[in-house]
Amino acid sequence: MAQKSKFLQWIDYRVRVTIQDSRMFVGTFIAFDKHLNLVLADTEEYRRIKAKKTGKKYSKTHSCVSSHTRFLVVVLSFLISLYLLGLGETDKEMKRALGLIILRGENIVSITAEAPPNLQVLILSFSILILITELLLSCVE
Repeated sequence: MAQKSKFLQWIDYRVRVTIQDSRMFVGTFIAFDKHLNLVLADTEEYRRIKAKKTGKKYSKTHSCVSSHTRFLVVVLSFLISLYLLGLGETDKEMKRALGLIILRGENIVSITAEAPPNLQVLILSFSILILITELLLSCVE
């Protein structure tokens, strides 16, 4: 019963739920049951996609080049490789809107509160105010 009362206090909060396969779901906590299955509304899924490794080599040198020049070419190609790896080989985070979902309690690793219910209303009101202002400004131009 104590666990149920602890979960009741988080109803209507915006929560972040991490599951076993490392995906994260951010949504409004609507309901739960005795198995700790969760119902989330307005949910977005976040998942990381690992970057593919490229097998590019930039250290090809010719035998007629001096050893000093060959060393400089190897160092330069190494630095270029590091630079290219830094640009293209970062993990990407994919986001997609899911809406209303049920998460099986067995797969849940962690639950974290993102925002209380009142803050959500304030953020939504502020977003609507910004949209109305932009709309009015575009009509004036």
